[in-house]
Amino acid sequence: MATLTSYFQATVGKNNEATAISFNDKHIEYGKLDEAVRKLSSGLTKLGIGPDDRVIVMLPNLPHFPISYYAILFAGAVVVPLNIMLSDEDLLHILKDCNPKAIIAWGGFRSNLENVIPQIDEKPITIYLSDKIPAGTYSLTQLIAESQGCESFVERQDDDAAVILYTAGTTGAPMGVVLTHNNLYTSANMCREMFLINNNDRLMAVLPLFHPFGQTVIMNTAILAGAVIVMHHRFRPKEVLESIAKSKVTCIAAVPSMQRALLEAFDDNTDISSLKYCITFGSSLPEDLQKEFEEKFNLLVLEGYGLTEATALVTCNRLDRERKADSVGLPMVGTEVNIFNEKDEPLMPNQTGEIVVRGPNVMKEYLNH
Repeated sequence: MATLTSYFQATVGKNNEATAISFNDKHIEYGKLDEAVRKLSSGLTKLGIGPDDRVIVMLPNLPHFPISYYAILFAGAVVVPLNIMLSDEDLLHILKDCNPKAIIAWGGFRSNLENVIPQIDEKPITIYLSDKIPAGTYSLTQLIAESQGCESFVERQDDDAAVILYTAGTTGAPMGVVLTHNNLYTSANMCREMFLINNNDRLMAVLPLFHPFGQTVIMNTAILAGAVIVMHHRFRPKEVLESIAKSKVTCIAAVPSMQRALLEAFDDNTDISSLKYCITFGSSLPEDLQKEFEEKFNLLVLEGYGLTEATALVTCNRLDRERKADSVGLPMVGTEVNIFNEKDEPLMPNQTGEIVVRGPNVMKEYLNH
């Protein structure tokens, strides 16, 4: 079965003592990551969380994000990662829309949750990553420390919901994109194969992991390949460059504005020769920025296009193909892309229309729509 949990276990079996996560000079091996995931999964199960329950995750880029993400999947539940910069209005809408059984949140978001939870009928179990835990809630670290690890994960089918990602809501209220285990596995495997990621690679996780790009292209791809996730909880260009040099990062994913900031912060004394390429996505990449970034850092910039509804990438430039200026490359393997007019008819080259995508990476449905 193409489920994230089964492939997580396969990776752990092959890379038990290898580093999975590097964060603030701390290193977590795959075996230790697996242990924490199993313990938290057991703790969640004891709290009554099971198959198809929805669990919101409101965490910045910390090791507790992948631990929570995979622990929820181990329990057979569905992960709902939220943008940590949501307004209270959008947060309330999402809570009402997905009706979560539980919320795992960093303590810094406590006031936001306390503003909105009283406004919903069914109160979720609340688990905080914080030194100070409000009455009636649970400590994430204690839940991990005090639980016995589960022996196995709850079996799920390929087309079962695994993750619900909410759209940005630019044209209306945020909508929940339901992604299956197969959607997520297929997308991560596409990235692993196309970018030639293996267990010798170190992938920089500075894009937020709640976002489909950071979640699929970096976190899930790295775990599928047995690679190292070099994690940063915020984007500080100078620190990121120093981390690339120190950790010998081989791949970074960044939006164009981040690339510009990295260029401005770069010091010729910083050795980032380990970097092989940068994957970019999210907004148009100016040709002059691509050229300057490649020349300064001596690497390839691979621009792609994607959307939440397709898990992450739909198209991307290739390592082994000539790149075309101002192009987002070719469709990912197994993905079909066409351009249609208003009558749902395919258009010829050099005509403008609507992008239509089909493939195993395309969502199951919109939640409640």
